[in-house]
Amino acid sequence: LQERSFRNACYHGHDAVVRLLLALDGDRRVDVHVHNDHALALACASGNVALVQLLLSLDGDRRLDVHADHEPAFVRACMTGHEAAARLLLALDGDRRIDVHADTEEAFVSACACGREAIACLLLSLDGARRVAVHADQEAAFRSACRNGHDAIVRLLLSLDGDRRVEVHAHDGDAFYFAFANSHNAIVQLLLSVLDARTAVDSAFERACRHGCLNPLEPLLNLEGECAVSLPLLKRMANEAPYGDIRALCNRAWAQRRLEFRATLWCACWAIACGVAQRNATTSCLAADLFAAQERMT
Repeated sequence: LQERSFRNACYHGHDAVVRLLLALDGDRRVDVHVHNDHALALACASGNVALVQLLLSLDGDRRLDVHADHEPAFVRACMTGHEAAARLLLALDGDRRIDVHADTEEAFVSACACGREAIACLLLSLDGARRVAVHADQEAAFRSACRNGHDAIVRLLLSLDGDRRVEVHAHDGDAFYFAFANSHNAIVQLLLSVLDARTAVDSAFERACRHGCLNPLEPLLNLEGECAVSLPLLKRMANEAPYGDIRALCNRAWAQRRLEFRATLWCACWAIACGVAQRNATTSCLAADLFAAQERMT
């Protein structure tokens, strides 16, 4: 019971209660190491720096292992955005020096996934042996930020250059696909400005079709111009998609787009037949539409 109370007090940042429980002795002496020294991680999640310092000051048989189970204290501080606690842990040295790369850069990935911009900047500023590998696990930090809608983090990561330049297509285009599927429109527009729009849209559309995900299909089909789903892909998915409702949706969209193509073709032919001058702006626009439609059909 005391250990549960102790952990709860740490989690909620109640350092006075923690001190009270630590003062118990005899058969009521609190085992601070219960659950693999998890109390320190809970204190870091609370953001109470005084409590974190208190736990770090314990010595003898109560000295906490800050590294237990892949640096959970540091990861929790980063995940919850408590910069002061993260800096305190980063200042530890000797046998308590934090491994910032633990569990495939989990601290950095968690900070980005939770939108902790200050922590992400702090970790990106580390150099030497502590220089964060931003590409870890196929751009997990970037993909998580896109998936969870943290556009400030996405902008931060996209601003990196040199050997830290983010690969936006990593992991089968996860970043764009999940940003679109989760309706994070600001991130979608941001990604479309740095991606090959047609390739990204087609990849996301085919993935949604093959996995039976209806939610992102309608918004993808509503895209126009250079961002529109290509007609060859629509036709292919109308035949190959593994689910009947998705095949029907693709078939309807393909038929509608074919009608639009034929209308564009008819307008262009009518304009030429009427003897409109080739330099006329209307004819030029119609011709451009025709060529673009022809390209999508092939």
